[in-house]
Amino acid sequence: MAVTITPNIRTTISGENVTPFDEKIEFDLTEKIETNFYVSSTETVTIPYSNIDNIQSIIFYSENEFIVNLSIDIGTVETPNVVVVPITVSGMFHLDTNSDFIDTLSAITISTDSTSNISVTTNIYGIEAEV
Repeated sequence: MAVTITPNIRTTISGENVTPFDEKIEFDLTEKIETNFYVSSTETVTIPYSNIDNIQSIIFYSENEFIVNLSIDIGTVETPNVVVVPITVSGMFHLDTNSDFIDTLSAITISTDSTSNISVTTNIYGIEAEV
């Protein structure tokens, strides 16, 4: 019999002069992409997430500063309006997802201003869609 381990992702905020926050998500992992990308200022990397049907969490990490670009359609079916939201990251960026958000996402890319290659670890986790 195979042993199944349910991953959990925990976000904790604590310290002086902040509102404490402690949230954990757990799910039965059925699909994942765990990849290390090398990025420099001369290239942008497109994150291949479309083969994960029901994304639960997206995590990026690097010891160097990098940019996560989220292309989001804020328009309608009749009049699409894709905007790119750049998020500058130093360390870890955790994007919790829901179906409404994922439905508006058309691309995720990472880039950097660094002239030498930096390493960015990408973890995308999904679950089996409910029938």
